[in-house]
Amino acid sequence: MPGDPKECRMHAANCRTLAAQATSPSAKETFTHLAETWERLAAELESAQTFLKAMAAADPKKFSDAPVVVDRSKAGHRHRG
Repeated sequence: MPGDPKECRMHAANCRTLAAQATSPSAKETFTHLAETWERLAAELESAQTFLKAMAAADPKKFSDAPVVVDRSKAGHRHRG
């Protein structure tokens, strides 16, 4: 799944720092709002990942988040003796 909650939280922390350093109320409000948005996205990504893991446990073939890897060196080839 694209998206990393840890990365989102890092962006949120950066926005909180910028909000604290802002000299205008408007900038402070903007950075605070951005931080809240990043934090909400992190939480939503975690929820989605938890859901996908639960679904994969219930039906691994249908809901696996692992990519399917095909070993093409063996696929369709038979040793002839």
